[in-house]
Amino acid sequence: MAINTVSSILNMDENPSNEEVKASEIDAQKPENEAAEAPAEDVPAEAEKPAETAEMKPEEAPAAEAEKPAEKSEDAPPEPVVAADAGELEREAKAEPDPQPTRSRRRRPQAEPEPEARQTRQLIDNVGTVSQDIEEEEARRKSDAEIENDTYNQLRTFARNKEIVWGTVYGCEENERWPNHAIVTVLYNNVKVMIPDIAYFEDSFNFGPTYDSAPEAQKFARRQTMIRYQAGAKVCFIVKDVAREMVKAGEFAGSYLITASGSRKEAMALLRDIWFIHSNRSGSTPGKPRQVNVGDIADARVLSVRQDMVLVECLGVETRIDTYNLNNDIVENCADFVKPGDTIPVRIRKLHVQGDRVYLTVSGRLNDVSKAILTMRPNSYYIGHVDHYNKDKQMYTIMLMNGVSAAVRKDNVLGGLELSNGDMVSVLVTRIMPTYVFGVANKR
Repeated sequence: MAINTVSSILNMDENPSNEEVKASEIDAQKPENEAAEAPAEDVPAEAEKPAETAEMKPEEAPAAEAEKPAEKSEDAPPEPVVAADAGELEREAKAEPDPQPTRSRRRRPQAEPEPEARQTRQLIDNVGTVSQDIEEEEARRKSDAEIENDTYNQLRTFARNKEIVWGTVYGCEENERWPNHAIVTVLYNNVKVMIPDIAYFEDSFNFGPTYDSAPEAQKFARRQTMIRYQAGAKVCFIVKDVAREMVKAGEFAGSYLITASGSRKEAMALLRDIWFIHSNRSGSTPGKPRQVNVGDIADARVLSVRQDMVLVECLGVETRIDTYNLNNDIVENCADFVKPGDTIPVRIRKLHVQGDRVYLTVSGRLNDVSKAILTMRPNSYYIGHVDHYNKDKQMYTIMLMNGVSAAVRKDNVLGGLELSNGDMVSVLVTRIMPTYVFGVANKR
């Protein structure tokens, strides 16, 4: 039987399929077929060939079936191992390279391009992107004439709508339009807006103790000095009028010159109205004006700096911050901490509104007063500076180092001494209130 199986495998065209061979082998092992089993040497090979039918001969079978590979039989012997080429073995023994390497067995690694070649390729790949970025940038870029025209239209809109505008103090000039007045020049998009000193300084601005009795020339010089101190500061103003004229002579002949004037006093009054007075024309929502309370945090813009104090504008009110109230650390020179043009957070300490006038006291110390008071104990000493004296109530307000205000009556100052603003004192706390304390002061 084994001989017949091997002969059937070797002669695939003349023998039946593998399935028929398996079936015949299984049938031959059954008991009822034992009589039909004959010795292998007596059975001719032609006896196992299937009879050819007239309908289909082997040469007339479909091409698909003829090309279909025969399935392997379980009894089929393994495929013979083909010996390696003698020349290949000899080359491997000598470690010689294969003259004709096949793609499946061996691949040569591709050489990395040189650094210059890689850079060149990268530049070539980025040419389209770079050129597109350049075109977009040029499309966004405007000429000087277009920028001036946009600024001119903006200033006209601000003047028509009475809007608050912010600019940077550039310097001090004189102008024939306002004789005997110092002119503050404020830059807005490189356009100088002229604001005369009578429309720039508040009526309550302090130019010095002898300002009122000084000659007119000295008053003019003091106003100029105060303006120079505020160079670089951010100030608000309202545009009053704007014009554009062509320069007829000089280096800039043929170009247009924009001239504008404004008023800072009106802008400050409008800010105070928005934040404190709340008239009908102010407030984002009618009936619900904005509220500012003692203890709130607000932004203050530094106007000028001296060694002992800083002049700031906060919510349309000019106020000062002394050295002992500027920072939680010890301050010897305010110029070491701030400069004109800075915006610093401040805490509102005192607030008083009287008609259209607003009195505001702020401090750069941002200590939480409510938390600081919880740590204080009666009959304990705390260090502070004199902040204010109320003549009507005859009471000193002393700002303690922890940010808490202490109220001390004049007759509670030991030794009957008169205190001045900025004097350092020690306060013996006698009573603690929700937002401030009472005590007895002793000048140090």
